[in-house]
Amino acid sequence: MKSTTGMAILQDESQIRNPVLPLAEFFTDFIEKPTRAIMHQRARFLLIEKGEGTILVDGQGFPLKAPCLIAISPYSITDIVEVNEPLSMEIISYDYRRLSQTIKGLSGSNQDKADLLTHIHQNPVVILNDIELSAIQSVYGILRVELTSSYEELSNQEKPLRQIYILNKLIELVVLYRRYSSDVGNTRQNRNVKDTQHILSYMYAHSFDKLTLEKLSTIFYLSESKIIKTIHDLTGLTFGELIERIQMDKLKSILLYTDMNLDEIAHLMGYVDASHVSKHFVQTMGINPIAFRKQYQSLSKGESQSNQELAFQVAEYIYNHYNDPSLTISRMASKFGVSEKQLNTAMTFFVENKLDQLLHKVRIHKACELILMDEETILDVALDVGYSNVKTFNIHFNEIIGMSPSVYRKTICLQLRDGKELKSQN
Repeated sequence: MKSTTGMAILQDESQIRNPVLPLAEFFTDFIEKPTRAIMHQRARFLLIEKGEGTILVDGQGFPLKAPCLIAISPYSITDIVEVNEPLSMEIISYDYRRLSQTIKGLSGSNQDKADLLTHIHQNPVVILNDIELSAIQSVYGILRVELTSSYEELSNQEKPLRQIYILNKLIELVVLYRRYSSDVGNTRQNRNVKDTQHILSYMYAHSFDKLTLEKLSTIFYLSESKIIKTIHDLTGLTFGELIERIQMDKLKSILLYTDMNLDEIAHLMGYVDASHVSKHFVQTMGINPIAFRKQYQSLSKGESQSNQELAFQVAEYIYNHYNDPSLTISRMASKFGVSEKQLNTAMTFFVENKLDQLLHKVRIHKACELILMDEETILDVALDVGYSNVKTFNIHFNEIIGMSPSVYRKTICLQLRDGKELKSQN
């Protein structure tokens, strides 16, 4: 199944001339024929209430049959390639990063909260039964009133706690989606995990399940030697080394971001008992897990709040000063009066990126917008977004976007809110 076109439309969600984005927006759409491929810069939910067709999500096809709900992650590419019956839909576009940060700040299992948003990415389409549709329509109805202009016409002043109420309803929508896409009693549509490119994400998601080469071989229909070669080609590690690294990363996160004791951790991660957890941790890290937690954990309520505020303040600073070529982690740590380790720990947990990772993403995504405006050379764009040379810019552009800036300029066009498209004339 192929897209109707080789060029994806990059939706102008970032509002180039007005970078301040609302928490969420509400739209309606009616589709009678196949669409152009669209690269979404914001996450969104599409409630299909009428119609039938087929949608590609990042190249994989999913049948659409009303009523259904589609979850799209930031920078995913979708393309409705078949319309058997006209599709009527309601769309909620939202700030994925802010919603993710809010969920992470709630009480409860950090693993559950992380899995919540990851699950949405892995399960993009859910066919709804009547009860599920009623619940989703109820949330949509409230958000429609809160987000549309007609809401403001009901009163001369802003309704109290409006943003909190919207966040609450977005979280409810995410939770409902998570539940409905896990209901084995109904037909669900998941990404094809048998694609070899999903081996690593599958291993990470199931690292507590005592994964073996034999199990992976069965799941992906590949020989054990092919699994070993694929893992090595992708990571440079052996199967055992990768499992150990994944488990250690998760073990450190559990120690730092939860108050679970070692017996509880052992049960969660599949170890025999607490002593095995401790032995494995000491062998790898050279320090007892309890000592590690005491030395590095920053999860008392005051410290957690402080770290969350730190992460958000640094992220805001990066978004406002990304084009400063002297912006480094050492400078930022000094500016905010914390160690580099504390800064990166806070950024990783609350913003899901280390400082340099977020900086490169912000710079490159801004560069994408400038490139598509087609008013500057690639070198000028690199300098404008904070890189001192085009070589470094090209390296990070390829890593994040998956193609060179010049190829991007030739193959992507920009769709503005008025429906017009900007495309390079090269």
